[in-house]
Amino acid sequence: MYEKVCEAAFSSGDFLATAVFLLEPETSLLRFAAGFGEDIVRLRSIDISIVANTPEGSGVLGRPFATRRYPSATIS
Repeated sequence: MYEKVCEAAFSSGDFLATAVFLLEPETSLLRFAAGFGEDIVRLRSIDISIVANTPEGSGVLGRPFATRRYPSATIS
């Protein structure tokens, strides 16, 4: 199902890739679950943390998890 969601999102926008990351149980890491597009290889290999004030936790996924707030602007 995640793959289908990623494919639908990819086809409706101007993205290099779309992906779903899930919180790994008992860790602070988000793991690649599914994706679609040209940049999937890179997305599978990145480390994303939900811990604030870390390099891995300061991106477009880590910040919303840490602050419990959506970004104010859409990033594409």
